[in-house]
Amino acid sequence: RPDMVLKDRDNRRALIIEAKRVDDESKLPKAADEATKQIKDLQYARSIPNGYRTILCYGVAFCEKNCLVKLLRD
Repeated sequence: RPDMVLKDRDNRRALIIEAKRVDDESKLPKAADEATKQIKDLQYARSIPNGYRTILCYGVAFCEKNCLVKLLRD
């Protein structure tokens, strides 16, 4: 299961977020890539019901108060 799923039923959009925590800021890019890979490999977008026109998938990596967000592009 993804860490977070937000659905905008009125506009038929959904947002999937997978988050990773790291202990070193230099690991943020790799962790964000791993999060987007997990979304793709485990096919999280398939859990969104039919009828949603837009599904955005983000991998987020955190290190203390810093974060890096990457958009999964197919």
